[in-house]
Amino acid sequence: MTQRRADQIIGVDVGGTFTDLVLCDPSSGAVRLAKVATTPTNQADGVIAALDAAGADLRRCALIVHGTTTNAVLERKLARTGLITTAGFRDILELGRRTRPQAYGMKGVFRPIIPRDLRLEVPERMDAQGRVVTALDEVALGTAAQALLDQGCVSVVVHFLHAYANPSHELRAAEILRELWPNSHITLGHALLSESREFERGVTAAVNASVQPLLDRYVTRLKDRLAAAGYAGELLVMNGNGGMVSAANVAREAAKTVMSGPASGVMAAAYTGRAAGIGDLITYDMGGGSIARVNAAGLLEVGPDSAGAAPGPICYGRGGELPTISDANLLLGRLDPARLNSVEGGVSLDHLRQIFDEHLGHPLGVTTEAAADAVLRLANVKMAGAIRMVSVSLGVDPRDFALFAFGGAGPLHACALARELGIPRVLIPARPGITNALGCVVADLRHDFVTTLNRPLDQLDMDALSAVLQAQAAEGRALIARETLPLTGVRALYSLDMQFIGQTHLLRVDLDGPEISREALQARFEAAYWQRFRVRLDSIRAAVVNVNCSVIGERRGFDLATLIPAAGRRATLAEAQRDIRQVSFDGTWQATPIYQREALPLRAVIDGPAVIEQMDTTILIPPGDRAEGDAIGNILVTIGGAA
Repeated sequence: MTQRRADQIIGVDVGGTFTDLVLCDPSSGAVRLAKVATTPTNQADGVIAALDAAGADLRRCALIVHGTTTNAVLERKLARTGLITTAGFRDILELGRRTRPQAYGMKGVFRPIIPRDLRLEVPERMDAQGRVVTALDEVALGTAAQALLDQGCVSVVVHFLHAYANPSHELRAAEILRELWPNSHITLGHALLSESREFERGVTAAVNASVQPLLDRYVTRLKDRLAAAGYAGELLVMNGNGGMVSAANVAREAAKTVMSGPASGVMAAAYTGRAAGIGDLITYDMGGGSIARVNAAGLLEVGPDSAGAAPGPICYGRGGELPTISDANLLLGRLDPARLNSVEGGVSLDHLRQIFDEHLGHPLGVTTEAAADAVLRLANVKMAGAIRMVSVSLGVDPRDFALFAFGGAGPLHACALARELGIPRVLIPARPGITNALGCVVADLRHDFVTTLNRPLDQLDMDALSAVLQAQAAEGRALIARETLPLTGVRALYSLDMQFIGQTHLLRVDLDGPEISREALQARFEAAYWQRFRVRLDSIRAAVVNVNCSVIGERRGFDLATLIPAAGRRATLAEAQRDIRQVSFDGTWQATPIYQREALPLRAVIDGPAVIEQMDTTILIPPGDRAEGDAIGNILVTIGGAA
């Protein structure tokens, strides 16, 4: 028999609760999906389980792209890491930017990634122009390194003042450390983020070093498991910038993978929005595992703690005993207990009501259903507040956008969120619960570069500025050229971070190319400043702080219509309805039709109330809203649009 060509592409995302997978077969046009429980003790087990669930033949797979939320950072389960820094600056990670929950009070807890006893100082100093003020004390450096090893550190950061302007001391420190340190887990601050601001550069380096050993071990385990199963292709790992990097190099810049799963979800959202003809989107990702509790003051709180995959929400039947958002949705009829991704048998509604009443209803003095409703309302208010904060801080009005809902619980809350924010439309993709994994399939290759100049615009050498941008682009193109992934093109995006002299915050100014005149740049900055703040400061000089370039390798397109096979769709809406269930809306129970999404006619129109179920999520259409399908399988909900 002739061996079939290896052409399949797999995207996999390891989340806190579930591991999601999309398998695309270009030769047949088929798409296979999988959603399995994440395995926290060894996430590679969950990835292999997802591959098995999708029936993947790794001998036919040409590419696997992996994304993750890097839960080790969120949960502070990090490798023991030490820091060697300039004398007098060991507390820079703790002082930060005064961005504290109680910035001007005498309370509030901030715990830096590297504790103070593992942050050591050595004599050395550069000034902001990169001139040596104090030579590096190499003996002190060796002594500090040995002290960190004696305290059990497996990873080390070298973070010297103004190393972005002159990295020679950090480079020399690395040479010394390579002779002393027992592994390759050595992070230089300037090499990871070559820009000013010691706190930001230091925190990035600290995250990188703390994650590096964990990511290295995980990627090695996963590559070995994949190879044993017959996979001979490349393993790429998503970065937080929406691009990806080879697994062979990922540990070196581990910090860039933090929150790569949500970043890949945003890439999939942008791809879907363009295909649907809706360019202006606000995206949000919601998993549903956030824990609800009554605090010491007798007030209801939701999150930030999550039940995760182990034990998970109560309704999954894996031992969870604390009420969560998912449990509240189940109590109010919005989820079907018989169709949850849970262990066999699950839990009874009576048991769930008992826990809700004990933990929430009784302490709050309300019924079980009222407590569940309060959990969902509070979760929606908090999410809406976060969306307002981000959108308003960027100077945009949420009402001018459509809301793109993804994640396992995103479509359950999307219409309520949109109503809270005044957003007129909600775009629900074909597979909301695996959007992060889909992003791994559609995302381009990407490398970002930042170089600090920190010069007044009227004193800046414009030829030198152009040379920096061209050098960044050349380096990015060289890195992309090393990848074996087929591309349709390579492009570069250029921008500058600028500010008026005397200000702190930076403003991103996009450029058309690496060359621009001083006058044109001044005009662009003033236009960007006016657009953002509606203020003109004609008498204050502008400065160029950072020079940025993103080099993007564009991949082949993906047909989103294949995510829901046409063969399963029915001719009428009635044929796609599988049940009627009582669902609570604003405290009132209503008989609500339940539809199977894979069976819906392509351009079906549904007036709420309605529940639409599918393998990866459940969609809630409240009374008064109207849902309409489009040509590629998305659902567009118009808030208040029902006849």
